[in-house]
Amino acid sequence: MESYLPVTNAKAERRSKSKTVQNTSKSSLLMGFLSCLAWLYVAGRLWQDAQNRTLLAGLLKKNSGQRPRVLTMEDKLSVLGCKGLERRIADAEMELTLAKSQGFLKNQLQQSGASSGKKLLAVIGVYTGFGGRLRRNIIRGSWMSRSDVLKNLEERGIVVRFVIGRSPNRGDSLDRGIAEENRANEDILILDHHEEAQEEMPKKVKFFFSAAVQMWDADFYIKVDDNVDLNFDGLTELLRSHRDKESAYIGCMKSGDVVVEEGKTWYEPEWWKFGDQKSYFRHAAGSIFVLSKNLAQYVHINSASLKAYAHDDVSVGSWMMGVNTTYIDESRLCCSYSGQGMYVCGVTAYDLSHIGHARVYVAFDVLYRYLKHLGYEVNYVRNFTDVDDKIIARANELGEDPISLSRRFCEEFHHDMAYLNFLPPSVEPRVSDHIPQIIAMIRQYGRLSGRKLEDNRAGQRVAVDSRKRNTADFALWKAAKEGEPFWESPWGPGRPGWHIECSAMSAAYLGCSFDIHGGGMDLVFPHHENEIAQSCAACRESNVSYWIHNGFVTIDSEKMSKSLGNFFTIRKVLELYHPLALRHFLLGTHYRYPINYSELLLETASDRVYYNLSALHDSESITAQHDEASLKDSIPAEVATSINKFQDECSISMTDDLHTSVALSAISEPLKTMNDLLHTQKVLYIVESLAALEKTVRDILAVLGLLPDSYSEALKQLKDYALRRAKLTEDHVVHKIEERNAARKNKEYEKSDAIRKELASAGIALMDSPEGTTWRPALPLALQDQ
Repeated sequence: MESYLPVTNAKAERRSKSKTVQNTSKSSLLMGFLSCLAWLYVAGRLWQDAQNRTLLAGLLKKNSGQRPRVLTMEDKLSVLGCKGLERRIADAEMELTLAKSQGFLKNQLQQSGASSGKKLLAVIGVYTGFGGRLRRNIIRGSWMSRSDVLKNLEERGIVVRFVIGRSPNRGDSLDRGIAEENRANEDILILDHHEEAQEEMPKKVKFFFSAAVQMWDADFYIKVDDNVDLNFDGLTELLRSHRDKESAYIGCMKSGDVVVEEGKTWYEPEWWKFGDQKSYFRHAAGSIFVLSKNLAQYVHINSASLKAYAHDDVSVGSWMMGVNTTYIDESRLCCSYSGQGMYVCGVTAYDLSHIGHARVYVAFDVLYRYLKHLGYEVNYVRNFTDVDDKIIARANELGEDPISLSRRFCEEFHHDMAYLNFLPPSVEPRVSDHIPQIIAMIRQYGRLSGRKLEDNRAGQRVAVDSRKRNTADFALWKAAKEGEPFWESPWGPGRPGWHIECSAMSAAYLGCSFDIHGGGMDLVFPHHENEIAQSCAACRESNVSYWIHNGFVTIDSEKMSKSLGNFFTIRKVLELYHPLALRHFLLGTHYRYPINYSELLLETASDRVYYNLSALHDSESITAQHDEASLKDSIPAEVATSINKFQDECSISMTDDLHTSVALSAISEPLKTMNDLLHTQKVLYIVESLAALEKTVRDILAVLGLLPDSYSEALKQLKDYALRRAKLTEDHVVHKIEERNAARKNKEYEKSDAIRKELASAGIALMDSPEGTTWRPALPLALQDQ
């Protein structure tokens, strides 16, 4: 028994070991088999990927010579080997088409122009936003000025719509306002799935092309910013010339070269460079670009997968990578990319400026402000003439260097402009700094004024030079005289003539062709006429789109000027009147008409400024007591109507040759509504209404340059000016109020009335209220009778 047990245990142990080895061998074989399968699977996938890439390359090559040029969904499904899915999609599309044709399904979007069976040439989407009502009215006034214009355009094969999304707060007053505006004008495409918020703006271009290609059947689809001036005839001709191009992407096309200087045209961020760090993908400027129908359909079909970047032009350019696109660089679409140019002839700086100068530069300051308000990038150039016969004569009189004298008065001019709340121009070139740019130009008369030679009178501005062969000749370069500044030139030492300076400096900063050239009416002839002659001789393409000239400030129907000695300097007027009052006075008459300087008109302007700012200040005092976040997004219908009416009147008047006087008059209505609300106790949404009205009036005052930094500070200053004109002090007025209160208490009403009349004669109006008696500036009684 004892000897048996060890034997039995040994056999069992051997059997156990043998079994373990067998199990290990089976596991190794199984693992080896699975490894082979994995290797074969990976190899198969790599081979399949290689085949897919080969097939994709072949399809791209094939697309270069066959239609469709765009890589379609069928091609992509074919590449992926999804034949069954491709068939199911095709069957579903056929069933959907059949259902629609039989009336079981209604098209979500109806096609304009489809009823006529005529295919459209183009669909133009003009980008706009909730704050763009004024700009939309500008566009309607310029190329939608008649009710039948849109219809006529559609008959020519062009559909134009403003493009806007929904408010982040769906159904609020912003959405309702756009819906109401669209009902009235029928010219807005509302992107229902796009939110008009800053962070969502990059996606807007996808939603536009997707919606447009569903709504209209056209050859081309165009995205346009609302600050682009469209020439429909030129655009139609351009599109028809490219109608035979497939997969066309048209615009002011980037060359592909790297621009590394920030601020330069076509500058791109570092992360858009290709691997060689020297080139980018091609894309058009974002202001206006065109996609042909199949590219727009490509955007619509693939909108879910196309990535949107910060700028439309970058996004669309990236979408065209890998797609066989025909890039068309159209220089006619490049003008919209650059800013607009305005050149205004500046002062001849040899003395303090008078209010005739203020009239000129107030007009162009408002034009500059309004163009910027509309979103234009304006390059505003206003020069200084610091080399001139008058400057030399004044310098000799004072025993001062002419250039130094002129620079001193240039600085004084800057102070005057700052007092009057002027925006500084983009650049202020001086003649003495631009001698190298001043070149010879040839005479050419008659293009601007239509003036006859026999009507010219010599010696009206400067004495006739005895060296002239004809008194009507003008000098491009004047030979040096003893004691005068001079520069070397091919014609000997000398200095520029008067007219040549503006031709040279405008070309230096704005090019040979620009938008606006302005100045006083007295510059039409000979200054601007001679500018045309010189500029056209130097550059065949020289052109100014709009010449703008303001009327004179007159005294007793005679032009105010230093040479006549009947002028008031800006400084002199500002001793007695607030700068905003002077500015209001100058804007109260259309800029092209003469305005007669008078104490009555200045007093009236001052009184009006005080009234406007008082209403705004009282409104601001109420709204400041409430947190802006707590205000409801709703105002009564009558207040909304008042705001819309005011905005429309201002838009129409300002776009109709800058009728500032009409805009100033229109302010009365919203201010009246504000004062009514301020004196009403139980009105729904009174704070919201006051806030909306105050912002609306403030916006137009900012455009007119009549908005102070602080309402309360400006009101205090206006009262100080009134006291100065009345030759009174604040203490004196307070004493008179106390004296009058005592007379009223003692029922001495005759004495009380006499005190009121005494102050009113001096331009001080007393205001009685339950809280007591206060005073405000007013028209003096003597002027009220005029």
